[in-house]
Amino acid sequence: MPYLSFPLVLAVVLMVGGCAHRPDDRNYEACLKGERTCDFAALSATQRELIDQRVSQGHLQDCMERRRCNESLLTERELTDVRASVARLNLTACERGEVDCDERLLTEPELTTVLALRRERNLDHCLSGLTECDESALSEADKAAVHEAYLARNFHGCMNSVGTLLECNRDDLNDSQREQVRQRNVLVNEYLCRTNGFGCDPSQLTAEQRASWRPRGALQ
Repeated sequence: MPYLSFPLVLAVVLMVGGCAHRPDDRNYEACLKGERTCDFAALSATQRELIDQRVSQGHLQDCMERRRCNESLLTERELTDVRASVARLNLTACERGEVDCDERLLTEPELTTVLALRRERNLDHCLSGLTECDESALSEADKAAVHEAYLARNFHGCMNSVGTLLECNRDDLNDSQREQVRQRNVLVNEYLCRTNGFGCDPSQLTAEQRASWRPRGALQ
């Protein structure tokens, strides 16, 4: 084995040691990640400052996005930016009718816009027959439009009620609609009986239809 001088051995040791992570580096990384092994007291002043900056930046982002926020930790400039961001996000939530809308944060013009959008959204729900509809918030003109929309939707349901789940209230049909529905059901029933389909009602066949109808299994 060749002889190695002490200076050469020392240089090799320092080189290997420089390539490896020092204990304080591993602790710093653990503190950055918020791990339990972090020993904050073992950090250098520079490392503590860097971590404080990282935490401060994360806290500021939380404040900007309406998450948990301690405004006492913010600078005056940050506080101004946060309140502007919160106002924008709150306005968007109110315009969309989201549950986290806080109308107390709205200006008078913003509140006027939000209330108009709410009335428009409610009218759309009522016209579509959705459960979110609040009829008590409708004007008399809106109520009339909603009723007309219901009648049209009910007629459509009655005209397509065979084999579907569409609602149909025959009592709300006028005479013309009721006759159209009757004729349509006669034709549909004839087709079901002629093709031996499920839902055929022989009692609803006309005399002419019954004369040409052959039930399933009947002799030709």
